[in-house]
Amino acid sequence: MSLSDQGTFQAYCSHLMRVPLRYIKNRVRFKKKFSNEILYLKGRTQTNNTNQSILLFTSQRCASVYVKNIIQRLVEEVGMAHINLANYAWKGGKLPRKTSGVFKKYGYFYGPFRDYPDPIYVDNLDDYKIVLMLRDPRDVLTSYYFHHAHESVTKINGNPAQAKFILERSKEALSKTLDEWVLDTTPMYLKIYQTYAEEIFSRPNTLFLKYEDMVQDFDGWLQKLLEFLALDTSQNTINEILQKANFKVDREDVKAHKRQVAPGDHKRKLKEETIKFLNLKFNDILATFDYTL
Repeated sequence: MSLSDQGTFQAYCSHLMRVPLRYIKNRVRFKKKFSNEILYLKGRTQTNNTNQSILLFTSQRCASVYVKNIIQRLVEEVGMAHINLANYAWKGGKLPRKTSGVFKKYGYFYGPFRDYPDPIYVDNLDDYKIVLMLRDPRDVLTSYYFHHAHESVTKINGNPAQAKFILERSKEALSKTLDEWVLDTTPMYLKIYQTYAEEIFSRPNTLFLKYEDMVQDFDGWLQKLLEFLALDTSQNTINEILQKANFKVDREDVKAHKRQVAPGDHKRKLKEETIKFLNLKFNDILATFDYTL
């Protein structure tokens, strides 16, 4: 090793000594968790699979991770790859400024995206099979309050910035009543659902699925998904998904991720005047997605 190399190496070691060990561990954990996404964005991973790529659009509190896991199980069996750009960005990954060419027409499953076009715009939505999985927005707002208020920072794996953000978000929710928080948050979710109604719902290549159907008739819900994706799925995989489906909640726990699953929770939790306000604000949305007042 030359003197210049030794100097560079010593400077690097000195730098590492000033970097908190927790940060280094977090970066290693991040690169391991998102190794597929990192390689994909660098253009170093490809698939020759000819199945049409899939996009999953949804919202918070719509069992988005559960649905993602089901579709991921289905696509990986036939050789498609799953790329979760939204979670990659949320955990601190950098997305390209230009979205042209980011999404591939064949061989990939992208999602879940819980908003659109955040965090990344899709060039041509007509090129993909789109699954739109939503829940009654009134129940989403009700559920999201409890999630925000009691969200644990331990899930952040030591990321100080995200831990601080979640802690502040939790304090903000707890500083208000449920009804106050719902009223304040309504504009954000109204915009999300309006965008889905205008940009995603009416497309011929979109399958609209309801959270309520999933928890009340999982077999029928899954059959719709399987028919739409039209993948060469084995019966063993289908049976495995059916056997693992469980939406039973013995008692409601406000700190649990699966607090309760029964539709219509907003009717049990919100004041009458709050429900009237939501019915008025979401009137067109509820009609579009076939939810009753």
